[in-house]
Amino acid sequence: MIIKVQKRALLGCLIIALLLGACTSPRVEQTQPAPVTLKVVILPYLSEAPLFIAEEGYFAEQALDIEFVELKRSAEAVPALAQGDLDVIAGASAPAC
Repeated sequence: MIIKVQKRALLGCLIIALLLGACTSPRVEQTQPAPVTLKVVILPYLSEAPLFIAEEGYFAEQALDIEFVELKRSAEAVPALAQGDLDVIAGASAPAC
């Protein structure tokens, strides 16, 4: 009697293992996308610190190659962005005084 119960339990475990194996998707090899190069404006403010922290590995994980362009004022970045010399600027826009 005990042997029959053990066989049933073993058979049940085997069926569950086979079903779980059939339910898993096959592994697909993921290829790394080509890195995207972005020119990002950095200004001399402490609020730009997260960009330098992210440069330590996060950008590489996201396949981003960041080139920092240092400017003194964000107003200098707007014409460069419009001409396509820059890709990213951060900050608020304001009318010129």
